[in-house]
Amino acid sequence: MAVPIIAVANSNPINSSEPFRYFPRAVQSGVIDLDQLTEQISTSTTLTETDCQAVVFSLVHHISRALLTASTIKP
Repeated sequence: MAVPIIAVANSNPINSSEPFRYFPRAVQSGVIDLDQLTEQISTSTTLTETDCQAVVFSLVHHISRALLTASTIKP
């Protein structure tokens, strides 16, 4: 799955005579909330929407805690 990006030019604040450097920035294509996400998951599985919500909320909670402790999360 490709992530759409744009090139963003940044100048060097210390030496303004240097040429711009270009860095990629991800482009937001829309917003989806957790209710929409759990509805989509439940329609493609045998789980109820409530079951999916419980799993997604728990996953968000545990990923946040892991990132706060500087842990790496493998797919």
